[in-house]
Amino acid sequence: PTTGSCSVPDASSVIPAADYWTYLSEFLHNSTDGAQFESAIVFADNTNTSITASRITFAMNGKVLTDSNYAVETMNGLRDVVSPYSSVSPIVYAYVFNFWEGYTVIKEETLRNVFLAAAAVFVVCLVLLANIWSAVLVLLMVGLIDVNILGFMHWVGLSYNSVTTINILLAIGISVDYAVHIAHAYLSAFGTRQDRAFQALCDLGGSVLNGGLTTFMALIPLGLSDSYVFKVFFRMFALIIGFGLFHGVLVQPVLLSLIGPSSNPLPKGLYEHDHQYPELPDTEVNKPEEADTVTRASYQDPLPDCRHMAPVPPPV
Repeated sequence: PTTGSCSVPDASSVIPAADYWTYLSEFLHNSTDGAQFESAIVFADNTNTSITASRITFAMNGKVLTDSNYAVETMNGLRDVVSPYSSVSPIVYAYVFNFWEGYTVIKEETLRNVFLAAAAVFVVCLVLLANIWSAVLVLLMVGLIDVNILGFMHWVGLSYNSVTTINILLAIGISVDYAVHIAHAYLSAFGTRQDRAFQALCDLGGSVLNGGLTTFMALIPLGLSDSYVFKVFFRMFALIIGFGLFHGVLVQPVLLSLIGPSSNPLPKGLYEHDHQYPELPDTEVNKPEEADTVTRASYQDPLPDCRHMAPVPPPV
């Protein structure tokens, strides 16, 4: 009888138990068709009358090789198929399962590691910037950069796998460099929010841009490689640099000018007309050159940063 396309043997075609081992040994060792299965059966002893283990091979192709979600479903599905036959201790194994096992935890591991790295970045920025709101804005920039990288991977021909996951984690530490310098320059400037954002961009915008461009130049050899890992690193780092510069030089200054830390008033004496030197003693009034020298040597400028001051004329 048949069921679909498979033939089901009847009682007359079943090999008697007494002759089973003889036929099996003859099939494996003395036939062309059976020779390919000889290594798939392990006998308990030389009598070939007891089987310790056996192997059934199968092939996988198509979508299972390109879709990680489908690969995990295939692996788990095969295990579910053999699970009812626990009496013979079946094991489903393929070398590629070593990699597919990683897919089963890659999402949870990535999220956990990203959050841990972001927390570390926030703590370090909070300590070094000494301003909680600036640290929050830097963390926001880092998060936006990582989200943009993850979403843009599709458009540069990359899939979510262990190699790209490593780069997503690296982006947390690399992208903070583009944001924290602008934030520090903002905190060091004076004036309104708009003035401080403008001054920060003038002071360090060019340096941050040059840093990104030189880093990209160092990555160009990776893009010329035939290695899959090197190509992935080139594309991912190009995204990190591109989105890092975009958010650090364009987005963050705008946010700082709108919702950055509160205005920092200009200190008294910053301008020339407010800058008063102490008066000279009466005994030195008739010695203008010497008196002027003494005044300038003894006077301690409260703000040694001369970028905001008009130059003082030389003694007459």
